[in-house]
Amino acid sequence: MRKFMIALAGATALTAASAANAAITLGSTGQLSGSSTSVTSVITDNVNNPNKVTFTTNNAAAGVGTSFFDFLESYASLGVFSVTTATNPASTVTLFNVLTGQPVYATTVATQTGSSYSLNLSTNLAANTWYRFTYTANMATAGDLAGTANFYVATVPEPATWALMLLGFGGMGFALRRRRRPVLTQVA
Repeated sequence: MRKFMIALAGATALTAASAANAAITLGSTGQLSGSSTSVTSVITDNVNNPNKVTFTTNNAAAGVGTSFFDFLESYASLGVFSVTTATNPASTVTLFNVLTGQPVYATTVATQTGSSYSLNLSTNLAANTWYRFTYTANMATAGDLAGTANFYVATVPEPATWALMLLGFGGMGFALRRRRRPVLTQVA
């Protein structure tokens, strides 16, 4: 019984530690074309699932401009990147890319007026790999772009699920190890 309790405590600690070890690291942030006052990216949540990064391009000039930020994750995950324009008349976000050396994930977003566009990755980003997220906008007038990147870590079963599973395996092991009496002894 003591060994079982130690195993149960270890499994619980393992599942609790998984999410805490996941982290995002930001690298360079800037503009590839066009002009703006500043381009920034900030980690706003590096603990929960999803982890979140907020990025902005402030006072982007009218016309086409492309901004970027580099990031590295310590875990494999799916990402959802969203960009919103804040101009009147409405500007258009035309292209999102997540790159690693060469385009790995790329999509063109419909060039219609509106305030928000998203890129949902269908393949996991690899752990400990640097990526660059780029976003291009055709600004109708000078204005701001803002967005979020959400990183969804692969889910881990909750401690209660692990405990129930270990209890079941322990019960099966106990039942298999139990000594059986011969049938005739039981009748007599």
